[in-house]
Amino acid sequence: MSEFRSMYEGMISAESYRSFYVKTYLRMALGLVVTAAVAFFGFVNLVNGGFIWNLIGGWGSMVLLLAQLGIAIFFSARLTHMSKTTAIVCFYLYSALTGVTLSVLPLVFDIATIFMALGFCAILFVNLCVIGMTTKIDISRFSGIMVAGLMTLAIVGVVSIFVHNALFNNIYNYLVVILFVFITAWDAQNLKRFYVASTADTRMITNFSTYAAFGLYLDFINLFLRILAIFGNHNDN
Repeated sequence: MSEFRSMYEGMISAESYRSFYVKTYLRMALGLVVTAAVAFFGFVNLVNGGFIWNLIGGWGSMVLLLAQLGIAIFFSARLTHMSKTTAIVCFYLYSALTGVTLSVLPLVFDIATIFMALGFCAILFVNLCVIGMTTKIDISRFSGIMVAGLMTLAIVGVVSIFVHNALFNNIYNYLVVILFVFITAWDAQNLKRFYVASTADTRMITNFSTYAAFGLYLDFINLFLRILAIFGNHNDN
């Protein structure tokens, strides 16, 4: 099936599109660097009993999550209206807040497990992006199933907070990884749609590139956290 590739035949300049997706992946990678740097310094602050410990404890973690959610909603709702600078700031601010929330990971998992999960996730992510950008299949035809799956797993995730069962949580982690395997490939393929939608406006090129980087960033973080949980469970056993 070559319906996706033929759909955009003649609408994409190879050199311009290459520049678009390179910038997108660089932005996404820089977002991960920001998250990693903030998480590292946040962890150092935590073990030294600094202010981040008080920030994350109690209601602080809920405030951080709500702030991340608010940025994500604002980013999506105002994408076509905001300036290039605002779009970039939204993305990196979200990345920094995520770093704060992830700074507690070394308190839950050993460093070897974290790096093992990170390496596995990076290899998986790169392969999924290559598949998404080269496949002739229009992955968006399965978007309804993926969105329904995401909503279902979000509800199950809330239930898992109250159901402390190792088998249940492990199955949930595997299902999330499987779902984001498809979502990541879909988001990688969507770069062509973002590019075509923004070629007439330089501001929108930057905004769509930043938003695409944001989506890929979220895919990576979700894959990493669930893979880490799976590896952590195996190590505990």
